[in-house]
Parts: sequence; C-alpha cells; structure tokens
Amino acid sequence: MSTGQLPGDRGPKGQVGRRVRAALLAYALMLSQLLGMAGPTTLAQALDDAVTLRSSLGSDSHDGFPNFIHYFDVDGTGDVLTIGYCMNMGRYNEEAEVYDAGWDYASGPLAYIAYNGYPNTTTVAGHQLSELGARTATAIAVYMECGYIEPGADCHVPAGVSDDGSGGYSLSDYGPTSGVVREAAVSLYEAAQAHGSEDGPWNHAAVRVYHAPSPRVQNMLVVQRNVTVTLSKGSADATLTSGNDEYSLAGATYEVRRESDDELVATVTTDADGRASCTLSPNERYYAVETKAPSGFVANPERTYFQTGVENSTEQLIDEPGTVTLVVRKQDSATGGAAQPGASLEGAEFTAVDANGDTHLAVTDATGTARFERLPLGRVQVTETRAPAGYLPDATVRTYHASATELGDADTVDLSPNDPVSEDVVAFDLELTKFADDGLDEGSGIEKPAAGVQFQIVSNTTGAVVGTIETNASGYADTASDPNLWFGAGTRPEAAGGALPYDAAGYTIHEVESSVPEGFSHVGDWTLSPDAMSAGAKLQYIVDNHALSARLQVVKVDATSGLTVPLAGFSFQILREDGSPVTQESWYPTHVELSEFTTDETGTLTLPQRLVPGTYYLHETAAPAPYLVGTKDVQAVVAADATLPPVVVARYTDAQATGRATIVKTDAQSGAALAGAEFDVIAREAMTSPDGTIQAVEGQVMGHVICDGEGRASLDGLPLADGSATYAFVETKVPAGYVLDAIPHEFTLTYEDPETPVVEAATEASNVANSLTITKAELGSPEMTLPGTVFSWWSADAGDAPGEAEGARSVTVGDDGILRIEKIAPGDWYLQESAPVPGYVTDATRHSVHVGEDGIISADWFDDAGQASAFLENDHTRVEVSKRDVTTEEEIPGASLSVTDSVGTVVDAWTSTEGPHLIERLAPGTYVLTETMTPHAYDQSQSVTFEVAEAGEIQKVVLYDEPVSVTGQLDKRQEIADALDPNTVEDGDGANRASVSVSEEGLYDYSLDFRNTSSTWVDELTVTDSLDGVRDGLAELVGITTPRVTGDYDGLLNVWYQTDQTPIGYVDPAGANATRSDAHANPWLEGDGRALEYAGWRLWKTDVAAGDSVELAASDLGIASDEHVTAVRFEYGRVEKDFTTRVGDWDRSDLKDVHDDLDDVVADHDQTLSSAVLHLRVTEAYETGCVLDNTAALDLFRNGGKESLEDHDADAVTQTPRSFMPLLPGTGEGPSPASLLAALGLAALAVPLVRRRLHA
Repeated sequence: MSTGQLPGDRGPKGQVGRRVRAALLAYALMLSQLLGMAGPTTLAQALDDAVTLRSSLGSDSHDGFPNFIHYFDVDGTGDVLTIGYCMNMGRYNEEAEVYDAGWDYASGPLAYIAYNGYPNTTTVAGHQLSELGARTATAIAVYMECGYIEPGADCHVPAGVSDDGSGGYSLSDYGPTSGVVREAAVSLYEAAQAHGSEDGPWNHAAVRVYHAPSPRVQNMLVVQRNVTVTLSKGSADATLTSGNDEYSLAGATYEVRRESDDELVATVTTDADGRASCTLSPNERYYAVETKAPSGFVANPERTYFQTGVENSTEQLIDEPGTVTLVVRKQDSATGGAAQPGASLEGAEFTAVDANGDTHLAVTDATGTARFERLPLGRVQVTETRAPAGYLPDATVRTYHASATELGDADTVDLSPNDPVSEDVVAFDLELTKFADDGLDEGSGIEKPAAGVQFQIVSNTTGAVVGTIETNASGYADTASDPNLWFGAGTRPEAAGGALPYDAAGYTIHEVESSVPEGFSHVGDWTLSPDAMSAGAKLQYIVDNHALSARLQVVKVDATSGLTVPLAGFSFQILREDGSPVTQESWYPTHVELSEFTTDETGTLTLPQRLVPGTYYLHETAAPAPYLVGTKDVQAVVAADATLPPVVVARYTDAQATGRATIVKTDAQSGAALAGAEFDVIAREAMTSPDGTIQAVEGQVMGHVICDGEGRASLDGLPLADGSATYAFVETKVPAGYVLDAIPHEFTLTYEDPETPVVEAATEASNVANSLTITKAELGSPEMTLPGTVFSWWSADAGDAPGEAEGARSVTVGDDGILRIEKIAPGDWYLQESAPVPGYVTDATRHSVHVGEDGIISADWFDDAGQASAFLENDHTRVEVSKRDVTTEEEIPGASLSVTDSVGTVVDAWTSTEGPHLIERLAPGTYVLTETMTPHAYDQSQSVTFEVAEAGEIQKVVLYDEPVSVTGQLDKRQEIADALDPNTVEDGDGANRASVSVSEEGLYDYSLDFRNTSSTWVDELTVTDSLDGVRDGLAELVGITTPRVTGDYDGLLNVWYQTDQTPIGYVDPAGANATRSDAHANPWLEGDGRALEYAGWRLWKTDVAAGDSVELAASDLGIASDEHVTAVRFEYGRVEKDFTTRVGDWDRSDLKDVHDDLDDVVADHDQTLSSAVLHLRVTEAYETGCVLDNTAALDLFRNGGKESLEDHDADAVTQTPRSFMPLLPGTGEGPSPASLLAALGLAALAVPLVRRRLHA
C-alpha cells in the first residue's frame, strides 16, 4: 500500500486546509513531530502488531533545533534503535500514542529512504552527518516522499499542504537545518526515486508503516536500526583447500530468507575472503540456502538457520570441498597385461604429490591397481617409488590434473588414466661353459671344451622348461647372444636386461644327459635363486669334472630396499676362516693375481677361480657413493656336497649415507630466535637410489619440523640419491604475528666418503613481523595527519564491541600520523576509533581485519589489496561565528572577538568582517564567545556560552550587537523671582504659570532634571547651566544643591563653574575627569576621554556623591567681590541607560515651555531622586523692562561621540517683571487708603512665612 494513500492520510493533492496558522507556528509544529529516537530500555524484542510510540522533548543542539522538538521511540525495543518518522505534517500526537490499527511493510522509495537513512547510517547519500543531522535529513526525505516538502535546496513547504492548513515557507528560512543536511535530504529523496522501485534489500528490510489509530494523529514510519550479518564461507577440510587455487571462497551465492514467511530478503555472493554481508532486521530468525557453491566446493542444500540480535554478527557456513579419486593401473611391459608367471604386479608402491605438496602412498593390489582417494583438486604427480618384487621401478613422473570445472555437481572427480604404467621385469642372462675332466694343458689353465651339450632352464614356479641353450665348439652357451631371445611370457621388452625374466621361485638348470659327449661327465641340476637375479646381470657358470669346488659370486644389495645395486666399485676381500685373504689369478684380459675383487656395473662380481669347500668371509674394503663400507663381514659357505652348484651366490648388504638438514629461524629485524615456525622439507628434484628405488619425486614432502626455543629445527634421514641431493625448507606455519616466508630455502646434501654415515647442511631464514599501518589524516587534507588518535583493537571472537571484549586494547596513532599494529596473530580482528584528536569527529566505523595462517593481513577497506595499509580520515568540527546587528541581521565588521575554553584559555581571537568567521577543529565542549571591543557604533554584547558538538556539520553561533543610540532629555524649570524694587512686580508678559517666590532678598531657584534615554550606557553625561541673568547683571548665584540620581556608574560627579573673570583658556590644575576617574573601560576613548571642552572652567567640587543632595555655597568659592559665577556644570562619567534624576513626568506637553514655572522647585521626586537646584537672587537691576533668562544644555557622548554616538538637549526659561503704582482713593481706580494699609499689613505678615517655607 502506498504510504501516500494510507487510511487517514491527507496528502497535498486536493487538500482543503482546516485552519490557517502563521508559517512559523506551522514550522514549529512540524519540527516538534519530525524525528524519532530510541530510548534506553533493558529488554530487546521484535516489533509487535501494536506498538506504543512515545515522544520525548529534545534539547538545544548545534544544528539549531529549538528545545521544543519532540522525538519518537518505540517502547520495549530495548537496545535496538527504533524510531518513528511522522508522515502527516500538522497532525498532533500525544506523549504516548498506541498504534493498533494495523500496519504494512513499506516498499519502493519510502523503504529506500528508511533503509539508507538514519538509524542505519549517519552518512546519508554521501554526506557525513551527526546523528541529529542524519535524523533530520531522513525525516525531510520522508516528508518529501509523502508530498509535504518540495525537493530542492530550500526544502519549500507549499502553502496549505499541512493538515493545519499552513505552509508557504522554506526550511532554510528557519534555521534548524543546515545546508548540508538539506542537501543530504534532497539527495536521499532523489536516489529513492531513481532506485526505490528496484528489487533491492530495502524492499525486504521489514520497515513498517503503522496506520494512524485516529484522524488526529499521524501515520508513522517505524524504522529499526538494521544489523549487518556477515556470512563467512569456510572449508570443511582446510588442509585440502588452503592455498589451492582450484578452491575459492569467492562466488558462493546464498539466498537469505525470513523464517516466518520464507520471504526472500537478500541474495548475496561471497567475496575473495569468503564473506558476504547483508543488512537484516534485528531480532528476527532467518535461514540461508546455498544456491551456488564457490569454485571447488560442493553446494550444501541444507538450510542454515540463524537469529539476528541487536548487534552485527557473523554466521559460519561450511562447504565440503570437492576431491579427486585417482586410479593407477600397472601392467607387465612384455605381456601388456598380467605379470610374468614367476612374478606379481601386487605390492608396487606409488607416491602421489598433490597440488598442495602433500604426499600420498598407494600400493597395487593383485590386479596391479593402486587407488588414491580424497586428493585435492589441481595437479597431482605420481611416481612409482617401489616396484613389486622382480620388477624394475618406473621413474617416470606422471602428471594429471583435475580442475574445479570438472567437478560439476558431483563431489568427486574420478581420474582413471588410459595409459597404464608398464613395468619392466627384472631380466638377466645366463652363460655356461662345459669342460672335460681331462686334457688339462699343464700350466696353461685351459681345459677341453664340450660341444653340443644342452641345458634346460626350468621355471620353479611353473615347473615348465622355459628355454634350452646348447654349448658351441668352445663349450660355451649363453642367452645373451641373441638379442631377441626371450624365455618369459609375451614379447621381449626393448629395455629388457636379458632373456630370462625374474622368477620368484628361481630356476633349475638341468643338463640333458643324452647331450653330454663321450668322455665328459654329466653334471647334476642346480638352482638359480632369486637372490642371484639382477637386471642386466650375466650369471656365469663353468661346468667341468674337477674335484668338488665352486666359484663364488657376490651380489651387492641395498640394505633398505633389498634390491641389487647395479653399481660398480664395491670392493671385497675373500677371507678364509683364519682371516687370511684368498688370492686368485685372472687370465683375461691379462694375467693378474687378485687379492681384492670389485663389482662391475651390474653390482655383482664372480671370482675367476673356484673355491674349495669351506667357510669364507666377505670383507668390504670400498663402496661408491652414496653407500657406506660395511663394518661386518658376511659369511659365505661352499658346502662339501655332491649337489654343490657351479656357482655359490653370496649377498652383501650396504646402507646408504643419509643427510641431516638444519634451519635456524630469526626475527628479520631484531635477529632474535623465533620459536614455533614450522617447515616442510621438500625435494627439489626427483631422487633415484642406485638400486632403482625412487626415493623422492620433485616437490615431495620429506618431513616436517618445528623450530625450538632457539629457532632451530633439524630433519634426519634425508636420502642422498646417487651422492648429491637438493632440498628446500618451505615454511608452512609462521610464528604468530609474522608473515609466512614463501621463499624455499634450498640446501644440498653431498656424500662425503664411505665412512661418514650422516652429512649435514644448514641454512638460515627470517620472518618479517606482519604490520597493519593506518595513516590517519584530516578529511580532504591528506597532508594533515592526526597523531594521537586512539583506536580500540580487539579479537572478533571476544565480542562485537570493545567494551565487552576481553583483551581489547587501545592503540594510538604515532607522531608521524601512522598507526602501526604489529605481530598480529591469525584470526579476525576489529579496529574502531575510540577517541579522535580534539576538534575532530569520531569515525565510529568498525573495521574488520583478517589475518590468515600465513600472517597476511587482509581487509576489503585497504588501499591496496596486496598491502596491509589504509588511509582513514576524520572530519573536523566547524563553528561559524557571526557578529550581527540585532536590528538588521547583517554582519558587523570591526568587532574584536575571542573564544575561550572551559578553563579560560583563549582558543581564537579575531576582528569581525562582513562575513561569518569560521573556527575549525574546536574540541567538543563548552566555550565562551566574548566581545572584547565593539564596533564603533555598537554596544557591547554579553558573552555567549555555547557547546561544540562532535560533528562535521557547520555549527553556528551568533553574537548580536545592538546599535548604540545616544539620546537624553533635559527639563529646566523656574520659580518666579520677587523683584527688589517695590514698584516692580512679576508677570510682566502675563504668561507666568506660578506665583511669585516672595523674598525680601529676591531669592529664587531653578531646577534641572535630566536623564539618559540612550539604548545603552554613555561615557559622558554633562549638564551645563548658563546663568544668563547673571551675565546680564540681573541676578547672582547664591549656591547649588546637587541632584540625587540613579544609574551612575561609580556614584560620583564633578561640579564645575565659570565666572565673568575666568580666562577663556584657563585649565583647572586639579585635572578632574569623571569619564576617566570612574575606571570604566572603553577602548574607543582617546586622550582624556571627554568630548566636551573644559577650558575656562574651574572645579567647584570633585567626587560629589551622586546619590546625595549636597549643598554648595557660592560664597565658599573664594572669588573676588566683583567676580560672578556665570555658569555651572554637572559632570558625570559613565552612566547607565536608566540614569535619571526622576521617574516619570517626561512626556508633559509643556516640557520645553519657557514658562515652565513652579511654585517650589525643591520638592523631592521621591526618597532617592531629586533635581539639581540653582539658588539665585535678583539684583536691584531687575526691574521693569528686563528679561531674566536661564538656559541649560544636556550633552551625552559614547565612544567619543559623532554620528549616533552623541546627543544634545537644551531647555530655557524666562520671566519678566512689570511696574506697579497703586491708585489714590476716590478716583475709582484704586483701593482706599484703609484697604491699602490692610493689604500691606497682610503682605508683611505673609513674607516671613514664605521665606521660612523656602529655606527651612
């Protein structure tokens, strides 16, 4: 169901507003219901069909949100961050609202916004934001999708779209959303429009839209923070698959489904590390089904169930590796199939070296078949390392290959090569010579031959005659003369060493008696034992009628294999029982006498002459490489028996010298010994013993060693082949924290001499410690590294968060800006930033790191897949400080500003310009913004305390200055003077508004009231009263009463005066200055700080208490009798904006009337305030026709004045008398004498009363 059409939803189309409110009120309402945030609870659970959405009041934030913003969370969801986003602008929710009217899964663009917004990420559409910024951007995008906000940079809310009928404003007008937040919201919305309809994971993320339970409340989009589940592919048999290119953990495809409804929520494919991640809802049960196995593995059709929690997790998924079954078939090379009658194909040993370098052994059965099972995929090399008895080993290395593509859907690749291993049987030749028993040529050693004598060769296995040979005229018969002669089954192989094949039961030689010529004796049968049979040997027999004797044949045999060693160079002495050596003569090719006898290339020797019956001993004196001279004599018996054969065979067994190899392992940097390194010793070439035994094939593992505490490991018993053999130590397991050394360390073992049983070779190797290097720098400024950034490092097995992980440790970026973590043991690890450099924003990304058994460090976030290094960046804080005019919001240049931290340290100071000032990299915390010097025409602001949050968005601070407006008011009032001339009376102009102040001395008063009406305090407030009547000779000053004021900065004033005899340029020596002496600070003041001129003025009294009325008598000035005070000045320094002599009565319409007359000017305004009063008396010159004037001026200055920084006010009063002549009685124009006298009497009585009132 489209969220824009949910029940109760009032979208913008065709909507009629219910009421119109002010745009700002609507905006506040929208914000108050904009976002959701999970509250802390203790039990995590899945969402129910009915949920309670609870709102909570937010607080001021760096993004500018006022503290009336409300956030919504879902009760009972525990550690899962579960928030609600409003979908109907203008509707109202109670603090706790139960949503039980049903819900639908969100889909399409709305689901896309929820999936790719907060709380799943704080990086919204590529914009890295704070949590509040991410919530804001997501909420705005939701409103865009629901039609309440137009997408665009200003995020405009059209008029009438809200349920309350408001709108017609932009979010940018009201400040809470910074530009980058709005950009993120628009980008998220646009991405949702472009991709929301695709079949992406957002459509399976279980984001719910809860229907409004009543029309007054909003539909609510409820989003739970998703969790990331990593499916980790593993091998059921890592010994087969590790390091084998035919196996790959990449490419396994899984369908992830929700168990409750089998909904497909994700399809993922594993990467090179066998990992695939999907974003799922928390607290749900899912299962994964493998739909495609990775290369070399067998797909697992079973479901793997798992439960998500509230944290990211990893699920292990194991596949069985595909394997190879290799069948090797053996055949006789002569028959092309079955073995020779006297031999068997059973017992042949084959060695297979698989693609991993591991060695496997298989033995042929009676059919000649050997079977290898569970070989890993890839190349396999097979060599016959031991032939069955009577056959020669085939040294051919046969290579086969089984690729992963051949595996298909099966679990095994069956290799059954069509080329059987053809085996050559051991074959030899027989040579016989028949002589007569007489006719011996004395001294020549030549006997008479017998021609035509036949000898049958009988197989002792079958009892059949396999062949017959006949002596020639020289009495000689052999099997070697005819290269095609073959006494075995099948056809003689090309490589056959003779005409007679091996027979395990031996052969019987039978002289056909009827073929023996007359004069020659018949010889009885004799046996050729298997011990005498060696490949290529020629067994020589002389048959004659001498006294009982036999020739001795020595066969050299390998001590290990028991096979004849076809090698020349073994030398022997034949010793009698008494230890004396036998000597014999040889007549071919020259006559020599021999005491030592040496084998030929067949590994045998036959004495040239017979031995009489007796016991003899074979004493070996020399042996060729790689054999050792035997240390024990071997007994040979020539029996005194009529059946004594012509030749007695004796076998002499020799052992081969072997090698011992040693490797020493050290740390490549320190040279310290490394324990625990493991090595395979690998044959670097095929090695064949002189007896034909395959001792090793190329690549065969000869043994495995582990380095001890001294870093040393040795392997004994290495064969030397034909005298020299090359091997290599190949490291298979590296000490924890080091990188596997992949270089084979070769060494060669060389035979030394027949007396040295073990030859030695040594090599050295070192391991480099593995190292993870992280360069930490400022976002966008790679050259600005961030030493001191702290990370948490812990094993993934210990938990998902460092706080719960046992063994977690802190690691810190070094002074060079690089974090180095060295000697990391194999396993999975987590790296997460825990404390950034002050002024930078924590990157909370948890980075996964994998260390293989080879010590190689890998991660998909590394800069280079081959290097364990990465470049990580931190955004930094940005605080934009504006100095603005409070009335116009315009930036004010010229203000000196500073920011101090919580301990008062100045972290930045500057002079404002026409644009905001940007402070970067302030550590989160509390700061104070202070104006140390105002712009000239502005009042100083109060310091502002602000918080810097750990966020990359611009945080704004505004310090407002109020323009200084200097104004003041002056109110001068007067009493009516009583002229001294009895014929002069008051009110000469008829405008007087008060009665005359009756005084015989002509005393009267002026009052001065004044106040500061400026927008702020001023540096200088002065009231100057010009005594015009004194200058005109009409009056003289008697004294003054200083005013009582409120609002003076230091509570003191100075009183000045001028006289008619004070020089114009006179400078009072006292140097009094109220503006400077009050100690108020104002850097704009220059010089003495006063704007008014004081030349010609004399100090009457300094530091007069401004809160008291002080009487000052002119007579105390000590001026000359003919000198008169012509002006008085009251000087105040700094006064506050509430400075005044009275409260109220300032809006009188007659405030500036020249006849602002009072009966009595000395009346107090209240208990604390009173006017300044000037006491004067008129002179006799004050008579009809004179005008008694008095003017006063008020001057106020701030910052030295000028423009709006000064103000002036003035007030004046005037009065004039008239003549008075009383009329005589009877004229009708005046009073009678009696009445005049009565009036004068009354006046005389009244005058004392008035004076007492005025001067009491």
